[in-house]
Amino acid sequence: MSLSRREFLSRSLTAAAVAAMPQAVMGAAEPPHVRDAGGGLVDVQVADVARPKSAGDVQQSLQRWKGQVCIGGARYSMGGQIAAPGSLHLDMRGLNKVIAFDPALRVIRVQAGMRWRDVQDAIDPHDLSVRIM
Repeated sequence: MSLSRREFLSRSLTAAAVAAMPQAVMGAAEPPHVRDAGGGLVDVQVADVARPKSAGDVQQSLQRWKGQVCIGGARYSMGGQIAAPGSLHLDMRGLNKVIAFDPALRVIRVQAGMRWRDVQDAIDPHDLSVRIM
């Protein structure tokens, strides 16, 4: 079987990360995988996935975790930038609410997991959405 360069590098990095994991992680059940949804090019085995619903949840996750942390949003990344082997993956999609919106000033503040499409839906009733995309 002949591997592409990308597949070879991906497998090599994953094997190196697994070898470097502490025994507590290695003895646990199969660690979760994070798949790059932007093209399915990368499937990364992370140590844990946190799905925060508030800033406090993010703080608690970061206080408990002492290793590498990666953040994923809409997961449209094509190059696997959303995860690293053996890391804590923060899935920010649950933080997707409008915090403040002032149509007169044309200012909106949103949580970190808010998608562009959702912003457009929130501002459209005020005739502020992008006309052509």
